[in-house]
Amino acid sequence: MPGRRALRALGIAVLLFIAVDLACRLLLPQGFLLRIEHLTRERMATAPAPDIEILGDSVARSGFLASALTDEKVIARSDALPGSGPLFSYFMLRDQLSRGEIPKVLIIAHSPHVLGQLRYPLVVGGFARWREIPELAMETQWWSETAYGTLTRLSYILMHRDSFRDILTNRDFSFFREPDSRTNLISDRAELKIFRKELAEGRFDQSKLPGAVTDFYQQRFNVTPENDRYFRRLLAMAKQHNIKVYWLTMPTPAGVLAARNKVNFEQDMLAYLRQFEASGEMTLLRPQFVVYPDNRFRDFLHLNLAGAVKLACELRGMRERIEKELPELNNSPARFSELTNYYIGAPDADDPRRVLDEYCATPQFTAAGDSSE
Repeated sequence: MPGRRALRALGIAVLLFIAVDLACRLLLPQGFLLRIEHLTRERMATAPAPDIEILGDSVARSGFLASALTDEKVIARSDALPGSGPLFSYFMLRDQLSRGEIPKVLIIAHSPHVLGQLRYPLVVGGFARWREIPELAMETQWWSETAYGTLTRLSYILMHRDSFRDILTNRDFSFFREPDSRTNLISDRAELKIFRKELAEGRFDQSKLPGAVTDFYQQRFNVTPENDRYFRRLLAMAKQHNIKVYWLTMPTPAGVLAARNKVNFEQDMLAYLRQFEASGEMTLLRPQFVVYPDNRFRDFLHLNLAGAVKLACELRGMRERIEKELPELNNSPARFSELTNYYIGAPDADDPRRVLDEYCATPQFTAAGDSSE
C-alpha cells in the first residue's frame, strides 16, 4: 500500500540520517566555538579565581588583553565567550562561586545588542549541562526554542549546520582543516607575538571594513525578558558574594555609532544600565560608545590586535580608578605568587606586561594618538 511504502521510506531516511550523524560525530572534529565554550567553562569550574574577571562575548574576547589589568599585585583573566550573553555568564560564574572561588572585581563587557537576542538554542544546544536544561526550560515561554536546542545537542549535523552550509554554498572547508591547537585558549603572550609580526607587516595601516553599515546596526536597543532576568540575577549573585561589578562598553567604528544614533540606541542603552548604578549593583566604568579609527577593527564589531593593544593602554588607566575605589584589590604576596605561576609563568622578554609597557609609551596606541570622538 502507498501509505505503508511512504512510512517505510521515511523510516529508512531517518535511520540513514542517524547513521550519517553518528559517523560525523565519531570522525569529524567538534566545532571551534563549541570547543571554546567547553574549555572556558571548564576553566572557570576548576581554576583559581583571578582578582579581576572579565565576562562578555566575542567582542570582548577579541578586544580584551587582560594583562593590561595585571601588575605585581593583581591578576586579571578574560572569560569572555563568543556568541554568549548574560545567561551564559550567569551559569559560568555560578559554577565558579559554588567552589568558593570568588573574584574581587567583575568587568562585564557584553555587546549591548546581545541583550536583545534570545540565544536559547545555543545555550541548550551545547553550552548548558544536562542538569541545567530543565531549569532553562522553565525560564522561557519559547518552548520550541528549548526543544530545538535539545535536538541540536543530540545531532552533530544540526549542531554544525552553519559549517556544513559554508561547505555547500561557499566551498569553505576551514572548519575541518582547523588544527587541534586552535582548541587552546590563546594567551595574551601568544596574541602579542602575532601583533608584533602583523604590525611590522603593515597589516593595520589600512581599514578592512566594508563600505556600508548594514541594517543590523540601525535596530533600536532592546532587552529580552530572559536576558534582563539573568542579568539581574548575575548582579545579585555578585553582590551576595561582595564582588565589585563594573560595566565597560567596547569601542565602535564611527559608521556604526552614526547608524545607532539615528535610533537613539546609546541613550536607551544608558537608561537601562544606569538603573543598576543607581541601585548600587554596578558601576559604569565607561558606558558610552568610544570611537576608534576603522583600521583598529577587523569588522564592524570586533577589534583587531592593534585595537586590542590600544584598548589595553586605556585599561591601565581604568585599573587605577578601580584600585582607588577598591583598595583591598591588591593581593598578599603569597596569593599573587600562586596566581602568577598559574596564569602567567616566569617573566621574560615576551611577558605581555612588558610588551604593553613598550607600546603604551608610544602615541600610536595612547588615547591621544587616535580619535575617540
